Amino acid sequence: MDNKQFETLFGRFSGIALIFDESEKILLANNTFCEFLGYSQNEILKLSIDDIISMDDKSQFLDMLSLDYYNHDITVKFYHKNGAYRYFSIKTYNLSPNIMLFGSSIKRDYSGFEYTEELKNSVDTSVLDTLKVNDIGELFNSKTLQLRLIFDSMPFDIWVKDSFHRYVYMNKSLIKHSHVDEENYYLKDDFDIYDNDIANEFLASDQSAIDLKKMVQFTFEANSQKILTWSEVMKIPIYNDNGNNVGLIGIALDISDYKRLESNLNEKIDRLEFILKNIHGAVVQIDHKGDILYASGQIVKALGITPTHKNLFEYYAQFPENSELIMNIKTTLNGMKTETIYQRNNTTIKLSCFPVLDNSGNNCVIGYATIL
Repeated sequence: MDNKQFETLFGRFSGIALIFDESEKILLANNTFCEFLGYSQNEILKLSIDDIISMDDKSQFLDMLSLDYYNHDITVKFYHKNGAYRYFSIKTYNLSPNIMLFGSSIKRDYSGFEYTEELKNSVDTSVLDTLKVNDIGELFNSKTLQLRLIFDSMPFDIWVKDSFHRYVYMNKSLIKHSHVDEENYYLKDDFDIYDNDIANEFLASDQSAIDLKKMVQFTFEANSQKILTWSEVMKIPIYNDNGNNVGLIGIALDISDYKRLESNLNEKIDRLEFILKNIHGAVVQIDHKGDILYASGQIVKALGITPTHKNLFEYYAQFPENSELIMNIKTTLNGMKTETIYQRNNTTIKLSCFPVLDNSGNNCVIGYATIL
């Protein structure tokens, strides 16, 4: 595989990808990796892994290579050209005589250098719009054995179909997830492999990519033992030099764990919101300008807070008897806990205010109100 082919495959892959030989000399690297470390393509190809990896991480990196930890990610630091370093989570694959490395950036700062860019741990939606080949077989002939090895090493599902929506290639990840016989999927369609409802949806999304003549991307949920529960799917139509469709490449990323975490988080948020709405009191958050960011509880109305009253200072400024309340909230914004007992709507209310910092580092107030 030359640099042009490598860049076609991984140039817009939103992770790092490189190939190095047994002496650790870098043979190929995608632009994402070069940009993270501040090197040009020509510069990076003059280096070896030893030139860029932190010496603290060298031993575990060598262990990964020697013990073939195919399913084990490690975290390493690669040095930037200016001397700082960046954290990466990486995995290597043995493509003897060379070795391939995939990884993703971990959001941390450079040591001693401000760095805030974050790399998503997914395939960029602009990986490819279309591919052009004259024959779908060109993608997987004897000269592209290394391409097969790379696809089979990918930690996500990849497949190729011909213009009749029949499978001509499945990588090992998809074969494992779909429980198909590695020797028998060739030239079978989705109806031969999956239930009719899933097959119909796959066929419809295939046709959508072909009709639009560009990549389509969608989230897919399925209740089947032959497919991932939740996946982020990309389908890329393939055309020949005459503009005729000759097939399609599909990619599916497993997002089931993320969806389960999202579901658990939403359940906890709903439970917390239910508790806050039903407490015999109120909880409010007020920002440094006096705007009400959050209010919940059975006595919110007793506080005089309604959707039309966005700023607490402006609202209570209408009532001279509440001047102490405004003063105490401003005192809390300066870092001191305060308590205020005041009258509002013929109700005696005690408001305890605590100073906190919001996610942006600005002062804000958390208030707890009860009726006396």
